[in-house]
Amino acid sequence: MLTYRCLQKCKVNINLERTTDPPWGLHGGGEGAFNLAIIARSNGPETTVNKETEIELQAGDRVTFLTAGGGGYGDPSERSAQDIERDLAEGFVSPAGAAAYSASRT
Repeated sequence: MLTYRCLQKCKVNINLERTTDPPWGLHGGGEGAFNLAIIARSNGPETTVNKETEIELQAGDRVTFLTAGGGGYGDPSERSAQDIERDLAEGFVSPAGAAAYSASRT
C-alpha cells in the first residue's frame, strides 16, 4: 500500500490492470489480490478508481494504491506449523489470516 497526499491542486491519471481478474495461483494456491486506487477527498468522501483520466484533486486529498499480489503456490493445507510461524514472522501473512487458516484446518 502506498499513499500520496496532494500539496496543491492537480490532475492525475490512473490506469490499473488486474482489477477484475486476479493473478491466479498454481498447484492449489489461492488467487492474488486485485489492484485498486482509493481517492480520499479532504472533505470526507472516498471513491475507488481503476481507470480514469484527468481526475481533479485538491490540496489535502489523498490517493492510496493497493497493489496486486501474486497468486499462491501450493495447497496451503499442506504447510507445516513451522512454515506458518515463519510466514507470520516475515510478514507474509497477518495474524488474523493465520488464525483463520488454522481454524479451517481443524
